[in-house]
Amino acid sequence: MTVYILGSGFSQAAGEPLANEINLQLFKNEKSKDSFLYRWISEHLYYNHPSWHKNFSFEELISRLDLYLHYNHLKGDENNIKKVELELLHHFIDLLKKQNLNYNSSVYEKFIKKLNPDDTIVSFNYDLLIEKTLKNLNLPMPNFGIINTSNSFINNSPFNLYKLHGSINWSYCPRCKEIFFQDSDIVDEEINNLSAGNCIRKPLIIAPTLYKSYSLPKLRILWKKAFKVLSNTPTIYFIGYSIPRADALVYQLLDLANSINTNHPKVYLVNGNKANYTRHLSIYSSLINTNLTFEEWIKKE
Repeated sequence: MTVYILGSGFSQAAGEPLANEINLQLFKNEKSKDSFLYRWISEHLYYNHPSWHKNFSFEELISRLDLYLHYNHLKGDENNIKKVELELLHHFIDLLKKQNLNYNSSVYEKFIKKLNPDDTIVSFNYDLLIEKTLKNLNLPMPNFGIINTSNSFINNSPFNLYKLHGSINWSYCPRCKEIFFQDSDIVDEEINNLSAGNCIRKPLIIAPTLYKSYSLPKLRILWKKAFKVLSNTPTIYFIGYSIPRADALVYQLLDLANSINTNHPKVYLVNGNKANYTRHLSIYSSLINTNLTFEEWIKKE
């Protein structure tokens, strides 16, 4: 049983931006900088940082927005905050949908073929690269770890895929706390679903902060399953994931799982030769740094 922990560096070979490049992509022209979204973010979240879209990552941005939302009762600006949240998430979803349309799928197909049914991918990416690659190979979808009443997952899943920060084709209802999956990657701003009791669906994109949507029971179950595999696996690969400081809970998840793992796992880092792996070393004392990017590593396998 091997666990692969994926970050934005995994998707870079498909032409997707790294986490610190997303804001530049979202606000790359003068028209976007004159938008309500950009002006509101500049005024409320980065007042003292006029070039914030160049100097801060998307994870930092949604973390700040997450904190602002958490304390919005102090601001009295609830309608604008909700508008900013939805607009930002939909711009981000559109950005990922436009990426990797003509990417070289061979490296991802080779990765998928490496996996065994008892392997688990713990992903902090929101894209659909894994799902698209499985479709290209005519393989069934993975076990996502959470079952929705409107979806029946195939029992012969080729591996587990736990997307702990959500996905661009997942949505949730703040009323009934249900999570929904869509075959397409189109997520409407608000969808009235009569069969689900007039649910309001919102994009399930989780900010990397302590204020995650743990009010969703199925998301809590998903994190527990990730903890279970991490605390029992003999082998872990970090691929393009840096354990960002903003995500303190992921750090704690990895640290606690490792402290009770009696298998003393071998841990491999596939983050390229310029990666800072100080936070990895603070958890895993015997870390094997390959100094390879994902694309370089998979071609050597």
